[in-house]
Amino acid sequence: MALRRLPTFKPPISGAQLRAARALLKWSVRELSDQCRISQSAIARSEQVNGTPPTQVQNLNTIRRVFEEHGIEFLGLDGVRLLAQSPELPWPARSGQAAHP
Repeated sequence: MALRRLPTFKPPISGAQLRAARALLKWSVRELSDQCRISQSAIARSEQVNGTPPTQVQNLNTIRRVFEEHGIEFLGLDGVRLLAQSPELPWPARSGQAAHP
């Protein structure tokens, strides 16, 4: 019998974490919007709150996935850090940098 994998639960991300992650990557709202295919206004609204943004869960999951693909690690409910550069990811190495909003 094949085992089914249950989806891994990830806590929601906050607007403060969105701002910090974007800052670590040195991305503008427009750059994040282009990467995620989510409107700039939706991203800007999400970043205006410190807690969990009143944004569609699908959009928050997309934003999280894009950030994680570019080396951002979400630390609980209030922090982010940029992981060491991986050969397949095209960003400058900033190993150990962390941001706590």
